Amino acid sequence: MHVLSLFSQESVRSESVGIPFGSVVIDEGGAGDASYMVRSGRLRVIKRAADGRSETTGFLYAGDHFGEGALLTGRGHRATVRAVEDSQVLKVPRDEFFRVLKKEPELEAYLQDQVANIAYRDFTRYLKGSVSGEAMSELFRRLTREEVTEGTTVSEPGGSRGRFCLLGSGELEMISKDGSALALVAGDFFEDADTLDGEPRRIRSQQDSVIYHLDRADLDSLIYSFPELVPLTEITR
Repeated sequence: MHVLSLFSQESVRSESVGIPFGSVVIDEGGAGDASYMVRSGRLRVIKRAADGRSETTGFLYAGDHFGEGALLTGRGHRATVRAVEDSQVLKVPRDEFFRVLKKEPELEAYLQDQVANIAYRDFTRYLKGSVSGEAMSELFRRLTREEVTEGTTVSEPGGSRGRFCLLGSGELEMISKDGSALALVAGDFFEDADTLDGEPRRIRSQQDSVIYHLDRADLDSLIYSFPELVPLTEITR
């Protein structure tokens, strides 16, 4: 999808911004106030590692876009983006970004999928050992996308379907019988089951969210082909 061309239309309120070499456009953890599309130049994507070091995770070129993840999830930016040469970006303010998405549902679905793809890569940190790219690609290909509105009950005792679920964007709350709650964020996954560790639990959306799910029979079939995915049946986060 040509995101840059869609946001470059005259009807869209945007600003062309020059980014000098070495300048930071967005900071990891910072609040999202705009979406960006690269018109020219090259920018580096940087994340902080567990030991505090900065790691380059990729580069952005003309036609690429960034910053929408923080807008769609309501959470801080996942990475820092810094220009490694003089660059030009198109900046679309938050309110205008959502106005365009409201008019272009296919664009919204595409960007939600992009955010979910990042979440999908993130959740592999919960898997033990090495998982092949083929296994991960096949898992993501089989997932079904579902949008849930704020306040929707996603899973409850007596109504579970045994599905494997991955939260692509938004936030869910897992509530135990004793009233304690655990927040689930993009990249977390869970089983649509009546209980957790033998205790009844309910899961509901705290904000509009996107969930990707896979029926248990399909998950079992996938694990048969890719045994390295067995941990998905053993842990929930």
